[in-house]
Amino acid sequence: GDEGYYCVVGIEEGKPPVHKYYKTLEEVSVTADDLCAGGYGAYFALGTFRNAGSREQVNVEQLRALYVDIDYGPYHKKAAPYDTYEQTITALKKFCKTVGMPKPYIVNSGGGIHAYWPLDVPVEKAQWYPLASQLKELCIEHDLYVDPAVTTDSARILRVPETKHLKDANNPLPVEIVYMAPMVSVETMMDKLTPTEDVLAVLDKAA
Repeated sequence: GDEGYYCVVGIEEGKPPVHKYYKTLEEVSVTADDLCAGGYGAYFALGTFRNAGSREQVNVEQLRALYVDIDYGPYHKKAAPYDTYEQTITALKKFCKTVGMPKPYIVNSGGGIHAYWPLDVPVEKAQWYPLASQLKELCIEHDLYVDPAVTTDSARILRVPETKHLKDANNPLPVEIVYMAPMVSVETMMDKLTPTEDVLAVLDKAA
């Protein structure tokens, strides 16, 4: 989003997470590089926050993307739904073609695919959440095995592109940008992700 605070997070096993809040993306980028150089995995929050110091969904101000996280390979505590990067990309491409979604911005995290649909303008959480909920429902319906908790979590953090995946310090993996997709208009995503009656019913219960 354009309003509120950006958040960058450093995570290292055995240490408490480090949260930093900034007003500019330049500061986020510099801190992410510093955290990575210090042995931390560098993450960024996908929403901006009204107040610095709280990475809670209730504090989310705006978002500027829809997203999914798809695990692959042997790097996870629970068995990943896909064995290889290639299988994951194939499944993602099939999903986009089937449901008519634009090509997403793709990051290979070293143990998963982070796919983003960047929006042309930031949106408030109340406008974003129904779209994210419908995206989550479509993934379930069409057997794209994403982490379902990520897609509708407005305060979610994911790895910063062009840093290192340091879960195994002896085998650091690059967090690489695979495809840089153009921004998508909010109107296009509203057309593609009009919530079904089932999704609206769930949203009504959660309200």
